[in-house]
Amino acid sequence: MDFKKLKENLKWLDPFTYVDLYVMPKLNPQKSEVISTIVYLVFAFVFAFVLYNFFGFVLGTQAPLVIVVSGSMEPVMYRGDIVVISGAKLEELNVPQVELNNFDLDQTPLANYAMPVCVEKDSGRQESCENLLQQGTGPFETTAVKFSETQTVNIHKDGEILVYNSSLGQPVIHRSVVKIKGLDKTYVLTKGDSVFNPLIDQQAGITSGALTQDQIVGKAIFRVPLLGYIKLLLFDDLPALIFGCKNPQGCPFP
Repeated sequence: MDFKKLKENLKWLDPFTYVDLYVMPKLNPQKSEVISTIVYLVFAFVFAFVLYNFFGFVLGTQAPLVIVVSGSMEPVMYRGDIVVISGAKLEELNVPQVELNNFDLDQTPLANYAMPVCVEKDSGRQESCENLLQQGTGPFETTAVKFSETQTVNIHKDGEILVYNSSLGQPVIHRSVVKIKGLDKTYVLTKGDSVFNPLIDQQAGITSGALTQDQIVGKAIFRVPLLGYIKLLLFDDLPALIFGCKNPQGCPFP
């Protein structure tokens, strides 16, 4: 194999080759380093924008890449992981399904049609999550959602991980746990995997009700560990890095 020829041919896959050949001679005939730097930066943003939207089109989502900003999905995902997203249809999610054909669940509070059931970890006592919250007992975890005397769905950590637009005004990446067939559409309930996320999102106030299709950004298909952590340090944690961490529960960075 002629590696020299292969290397020469591969350069045509580099978009900056065309910048050097066709743009620089016109915009920077004097070969100024300052102008070259500006041109390269501008085209770097242009190429990144085009590539991002290309992957979004191929994967069927407006946001093909997201950065995990919290520890709510540990140990499956960590802060700083970059997650690749593809489009997702709620009807096709591989999670347990219940049918509430007489209910229009849009913006309907969870308590109107379901009761999450929790287990207190120290005693093993099982009770409604609402009661355990009011009693202020020790750590607990949601283990099931009861919809009626005959419809109870156990919570497992094997459903698709979704990115959705939450009521907090920012995207959330949590696991789908229950699919609900409502009056005229399909809904889904979600929950973080972390032990610090004992409640499903619809009870914790992360989102106002069961998720609809138009709230779904997509589902996770794979992750790149910690590659986005520099962005978090610069935009989320910079004050703590400069002035020190004041959080009694620990700093958000390692």
